[in-house]
Parts: sequence; C-alpha cells; structure tokens
Amino acid sequence: MRKLLAIAPFFVALVSCGKPEDARNPSDAAATESGGRHLPATEEEKRLLARAAVLPEGVKEKLGESVVSASAQYQAASGFTCRRLFVETKNQQQVRLACGDDKGWFFVPDVYRDDQPAAAGERAEVMISKTGEATAVGPVEDSSNQGDL
Repeated sequence: MRKLLAIAPFFVALVSCGKPEDARNPSDAAATESGGRHLPATEEEKRLLARAAVLPEGVKEKLGESVVSASAQYQAASGFTCRRLFVETKNQQQVRLACGDDKGWFFVPDVYRDDQPAAAGERAEVMISKTGEATAVGPVEDSSNQGDL
C-alpha cells in the first residue's frame, strides 16, 4: 500500500502533463499562429500582393479582373511596411490592408475598418485622396437590376 501511495503523485503528474485542448476556433488559431498574416487564396490575390510594393500611390491600375489603387506606404508598429489596397471588381469594392518586408507581402486584418457588409446590391463610389484615404462620395446605381421592377 505504501508503494502505491508513493507512486500515485507520479501518475497524477503524468496525466496532467497532457497537451490541453485548444479552445480557440480554427480561424482564431490560424490567425494567432500566423501572426495575423492572411496568405493569398486566389490567383487574383497573388497578383495583387506581387504588385503591392510597387503600385503607384492613388493611381488606378488594371490588374487581372480588378482595378486597384493603393495608399501611400507607411511603417507600421510591427516593423512591416504597409499600405491599403483599394480593389474594385464588377461585383464589389473592398479595401485590403497589405504589409510586407524583404520576404514578401501578405494581407493582414485592418482593425481600424468597419467591415459591415453593405445592403444587397448597394455599392458606393469611392474617391481616393493623395494620402490614400478612401471616401464614399455617393451610391452607385446597379444597372443590372433596373429591368426587374
């Protein structure tokens, strides 16, 4: 009985040394473990990141199926060079935040943007200043739905 009591703490310690279950959801875990980096999911996103460092500031450029413009580059607190990319396709407009270093560019979450989706079919015309800030200047009518009245 004494031997059993002597080795009991060893077994308790052994069982408690197991890896704890990860309570995060897969998306949170991936973002944390990747440092918040979002790698390109499509060929279009790969082309966008390949041009992110050299896109002219505030000038629209055709890139694949999209029209893209970029803000000025800035040094983020992370030490990376970052800039906002304004991407227009025929179905949507979005702002992506990209950062990079000598190893390449990647997307990161933009914690300062409100990414609430617009109402179905609602689009806004966006004006881009020389500093790269986007301002909605008015709604754009979706001509594809005009015959559906």
